[in-house]
Amino acid sequence: MTRIAIIDGHPDASSERFVHGLARTYADAAADAGHDVERINVAELEFPVLRSQAEWQDGLVPADIEHAQQAIMRAEHLVILYPLWLGDMPALLKAFLEQVARPSFAFRYKEHGLPEKLLGGRSARVIVTMGMPGLFYRFFYRAHQPQEPRAQHPRLHRDWTGPPLGDRCGRECRSSQPLAFAHP
Repeated sequence: MTRIAIIDGHPDASSERFVHGLARTYADAAADAGHDVERINVAELEFPVLRSQAEWQDGLVPADIEHAQQAIMRAEHLVILYPLWLGDMPALLKAFLEQVARPSFAFRYKEHGLPEKLLGGRSARVIVTMGMPGLFYRFFYRAHQPQEPRAQHPRLHRDWTGPPLGDRCGRECRSSQPLAFAHP
């Protein structure tokens, strides 16, 4: 049994959103397979946007963020789902990740050298939906296919141990094979 934390990053709490359906379907399938699943619905959380480094480092952690941190800490596998908005993740999900990834939770500063990573040993899956034609996305954003994190940011993702994402999400994913079926 794997402990899974599913982060539903759609900023609209309305239940008919496709990302919510995907998150429900993923959670139900994982639970049916015997896994322990916790869901974090970012749209339902109460937290402010961080506006300074001092607030990020020393500010009080909101209760909803503390609960999310605990779920993430318990998880062995993280799933993050969100819609592509203006070529990126929604601002509310970014604000959530900034709140969650504070010093002493995601990393710890050391006297010398790089910070110590505190969330290692977990696997993750990122699921991004898009409401625009693929051809427009490829030409407008110059994005032809997902890349593994190592290819995008080689210095930040040295410890990437997963398979190349292009092998799974390249041309093969644009075939007639559906990713999932979800009903609101």
